[in-house]
Amino acid sequence: STPDSSQRANNVTLIGVDATFAELLALPAQPDPQFAFLNTPLQAQLGLSPGDELIIRVPKPSALPVDAALVNASKPALALRVNVAGVLNDKEGGRFSIRAEQRPPLNLFVDRNWLADQLELPGRVNLAFASEPMRSIKPSLADLDIELESSEDGTTALTTPRIFIDASIEDDLADLPGQRLLTYMVNTIALGDDKSPYAMVTAADQLGDLKLADDEIAINAWLAEDIGASIGDTLKLTYFLPDEGDRLVEASTELTVAKIVPIEGVYADRTLTPDFPGLAEADQLSRWDAGPAIDRSQIRDKDETYWDDYRATPKAFINLETGQRLWSNRFGTLTAIRFDSEITEAQLIEQIDAEAMGFVVTDIKSQAKAAAVGTVDFGQLFLSLSGFIIIAAIVLATMLFAMSVEQRARQFGTLLALGLTRQQAARLIIGEGCIVALLGSLLGIAGAVLYAGLVTQALTGVWSGAVAGSAVILHMTTMSLTIGPLATLLVSLIAMALTIRGLTRKSARALMAGGVGKVSGPPRMPRPLWFVIGLACLITAGLIAFTNTQTGMRAALTGFAGGAACLAGCLMLLYALLINHTAKPSRGELLRWHNSLALLNLTRRRGRTIAGVFMLGAGLFLVYAVSGFHLGVNDDPTDRSSGTGGFTLLVETSQPIRYDLNTALGRDHYALSEDELPPGSVVPIRVSGGDDASCLNLNQTPTPRLLGVDPVLLAEREAFSFQQIGYKANGWGVLNAQIPTKHEAIPAIADANTAQWALKLAVGDTFTVPDELGQPVTLQLVGTIENSILQGSLIISDQAFERMFPSTSGHRLLLVDAIADQDFDETKGLLNEVLIDDGATITPASTRLAEYNRVQNTYLVVFQSLGGLGVLLGSLGLGIVTARNLLERRSELALLSAVGIARSRIARILLVEHAIILILGLLLGSVSAWLATLHARDQAQDLNSLQLLLFFAPLLAGLIAILLGLLPAMSGRITDRLRNE
Repeated sequence: STPDSSQRANNVTLIGVDATFAELLALPAQPDPQFAFLNTPLQAQLGLSPGDELIIRVPKPSALPVDAALVNASKPALALRVNVAGVLNDKEGGRFSIRAEQRPPLNLFVDRNWLADQLELPGRVNLAFASEPMRSIKPSLADLDIELESSEDGTTALTTPRIFIDASIEDDLADLPGQRLLTYMVNTIALGDDKSPYAMVTAADQLGDLKLADDEIAINAWLAEDIGASIGDTLKLTYFLPDEGDRLVEASTELTVAKIVPIEGVYADRTLTPDFPGLAEADQLSRWDAGPAIDRSQIRDKDETYWDDYRATPKAFINLETGQRLWSNRFGTLTAIRFDSEITEAQLIEQIDAEAMGFVVTDIKSQAKAAAVGTVDFGQLFLSLSGFIIIAAIVLATMLFAMSVEQRARQFGTLLALGLTRQQAARLIIGEGCIVALLGSLLGIAGAVLYAGLVTQALTGVWSGAVAGSAVILHMTTMSLTIGPLATLLVSLIAMALTIRGLTRKSARALMAGGVGKVSGPPRMPRPLWFVIGLACLITAGLIAFTNTQTGMRAALTGFAGGAACLAGCLMLLYALLINHTAKPSRGELLRWHNSLALLNLTRRRGRTIAGVFMLGAGLFLVYAVSGFHLGVNDDPTDRSSGTGGFTLLVETSQPIRYDLNTALGRDHYALSEDELPPGSVVPIRVSGGDDASCLNLNQTPTPRLLGVDPVLLAEREAFSFQQIGYKANGWGVLNAQIPTKHEAIPAIADANTAQWALKLAVGDTFTVPDELGQPVTLQLVGTIENSILQGSLIISDQAFERMFPSTSGHRLLLVDAIADQDFDETKGLLNEVLIDDGATITPASTRLAEYNRVQNTYLVVFQSLGGLGVLLGSLGLGIVTARNLLERRSELALLSAVGIARSRIARILLVEHAIILILGLLLGSVSAWLATLHARDQAQDLNSLQLLLFFAPLLAGLIAILLGLLPAMSGRITDRLRNE
C-alpha cells in the first residue's frame, strides 16, 4: 500500500532476487536494499512513480503453524518500507510467473539478502532455479528445519523449531535405534477437586526405569504433593486438542498413578520439553505468550515457584502409544528423537527422503508448454460456432449449381443428341463448374483472412469477455489457408456429381424438352403414421417444457431437446397436412381462389417445401434457443439455490485468518460485536496454493486450487444447487460420506463448468494433485454444482484439507451471509476496515458470479451473431428455392396466362405460395425456441435487438428474394414458354 493507504494491492508476489537472477530476468539492475522494482500491472493499480514510498505487509514467519493450539497468532504482520526504484515492462521480467495463468501477475522485486534479514531468515530461500536439469536435491538439516544436538546424557537428540517432527521424517528414521518422545502441555491434572494447572507431560516408550501400561501415568514428587496423589489413584487430565487451533476444544482422559518419581536425573531433564514459541523468553509462567490457551487467573504462586526452580520440566510421564493416541496431530506425532549412539548429519541426510519433505524438482518449461495448450481450442470453437454458416453455404452452393445445371438441361440433351456419351457431357459441365469453384475458392482465401482479422479484433474488443481479456493475435499457416479451398472444391465436386447424376438418368428428348422437374409421388409412409409420430414429438416436447425441474445448464440442455422435438413434430405434422391437402379443393375452387391454388402448389414438391421451412426454422431455433444458455445473476443474491449460494460477500485475504469470526474469540480479536457480525454468518474456507481453473484462466491447470470447507456449514444452508451427485449422500454430506484413509481417494466437488471444461472431469473420475510436500494425492470427483462463485477450484472437506496441507494455517476465503439491519455497503466497509492488515479483497458475490458468466454470455453473443449470418444465408437459399421452382414451372405459368388468368393474379398466387414457406419457417423456429427456453432462460430477459433483427431480417430478405425470383419466371413470350407443352 501507499503510506496514506489510499491505494492498496493484495496478493502481490514478493520476489527477493540476487544479481544472478536479476540478470536472468533482464532487470535494469539488482534492487538496492529498501528499494523495489514494480511491474506494470502493479504500478497501474497503485498509481506510483519512481521515488515514491511503498509499504509491504508480509506475515511474520513462524516455525509452528499458527493453527496449533499453543501458538499466539495475534502477532502483527511485518511492515517493510521501500522506495520505488523503477517500473518493469514484460521484456524486463515484469511478466515473470511460474503459475499456469494468463492473467498478468502483480510482481514486486526486492534485494534477496535484505528481505531475508527483515524476515529474520538470513541466508534462506524457498525457491531456486537451475539452468541445467536436476534430478534431486540433498538439503541440509537446517533446510529441513531440523536441529541435531548433544544431550547431557551423551545421546544425540533430533528436534525441530516446528515442535512436532514431520511424520515422513519419523518414518525415514524408524530403523535407527533411539528413544521417541512426545511432550505436550495439559491444562489440568486433577485428583478430585485438587488441580494442578499447565503441566508438561512427556510420553515415551521407556524413560529411565519406567515401563508404563496404556492406562498408567507416572508423576513427579512435586505434583504428587500438590494434589495429594498416591500410587493407585486415578487422575484426570484435561488438554486442548492440538489440531483445533483457536477453537480450543478441550478433551480429557483418566489414568492410574503407577509410580511417583523424584525430580532428578532423567526426570529433571528440561530438554524433554520442546521450545514452544515464547517459552524460553518467559521469566514467569504467567508471562508465557501462548495466546488464549493460557488462563493466567488459574496460575498460583506455587506454580510460579516451580517455574523458577524447574522451568518447563515435565510433571508427568505416560506411555508413548497413549500420548500419540491423545495428542497426535497433522503436524506430527513426536517432539524429539534421542538416538542411542552418536549420529552425524550426513547419516541423517542419507536416510531422509528430501522429496517427501517437499524438496521437489519441477520442469517449469514442460509445465509452461502444457499450460499454453489452453483449455479451449479457439480454432475448433469458431469452426463449430460457424457450423450453421458452413452448412448453409454448402446447401446454397449446391442449390445454385443445381439450378444452373437444370437451366442448361436442353444443352445437355443437345450434347447427347449430337452423339456425346453421358460421361463426356457430364465432364464438360463439371469442368466448367470446377473453374468457377476454383476461382471462388481463391477469392474465399482473401475473405477468410479478412473475416479472421475482424474476429480477432472483436475478441480483443467487444468480445473480449470470451477470452477473459487476453490478447488475441491473428495467426495464419499455410495448412490453414490450404484446407479451406480444398474443402470448398471437394464439396463443389460432390454437389456437381449429385446434380449431374439426376440429368444423366433422363433421355435426350426429355432434356431437350426442358423436363427436369419432378412432382412428389405417394409417400412411402402412410399419412396417419406421420400424424402419430408428429403428435408424439409434440407431446414429448410439452412434457419436457412444462415438467422440467432442472436448473442451470441441465435445464438449458433439457429444454433444447424439448424444443428440437417440437420443431421435428411440427415438420412431421406439416408433411402430413401436405399429403392430405391434395384431395380437398376442386378445380373450380382452385381457379376461383388463388390461395387454394397456392396451397396445392406446396404439395407438388413436398420435400422441397419442407426443406425450405426447415432451413429457416432450424436456423432461427438454433439462434433463439441458445439464449437459454444465457447466465444471468439472480435478482435475489440471498437465494440459496443460485450461483451465489445465498452469500452476499466474498472475502479473499492474502494472509490467513486464524480466528473463526463466528466465535466470540474471533469477534473479540477483531473488535466486532454480535450485532455487527452475528454468530454463524460466515463460512470460512481454507485455500491451498495452485492455479485458477475458472473460465477466467484459459491455460491448462495441472494443479488446481483446493478449497477446504466444513460440509456441515454449507449443508445446513442448502447452499448452491447440485447438478450431479455421485454417492448415496445428501448434497454436501458426500464430502464426508467416507472418511478417507492415506491410500484412498479423497471425495471432491467442483463447479460443473470447471469440471467439464478446465479439468475435463466427469463425476466418478479421479484426479491427482500434489500435497504441500509435493507428494501425489488422488481425488475423486463425487459431485458437481451449478454455475457458482466457487468456480475454478476443487472443494474437499476441511479434514481432508488439513491432512494434505498440515502447515497451511487459517482461512483465506470467507463467504458472508446477508446481515439483518445492515445494508450491503455497511457490511463491506466494516469487514474491509477490520481485515485491512490481512490483505482482504471484498467482492460482492453477485459481481464475482457476473465475471464468470460474462465469458459464457459473450460466447453466446458470438454464436448468435454468427448464427444470424447463417439465417440470412438460409433466407437467400429460400430465394434460390423460389427461383428454382418458378423456372421449372414457366410453361405452367404461361398456360395459366393463356387461359385468361391475369399475370397479377398469378403473381399473387406465387407470392402467397412462397410466403407461406417463409412464415412457417420463422414461426416454427421461434415457437420451438420459445418452448426450449421456457424455464432455462433468464426470467428477466426480454427479446433483445439482435433477436428481433434475426426475425425481421430474414422475413424482409425472404420477401425480397421471392419478388426477385418472380421477375424471370413472369418475363418472356408466352408462345416460347408453351412451345414444349
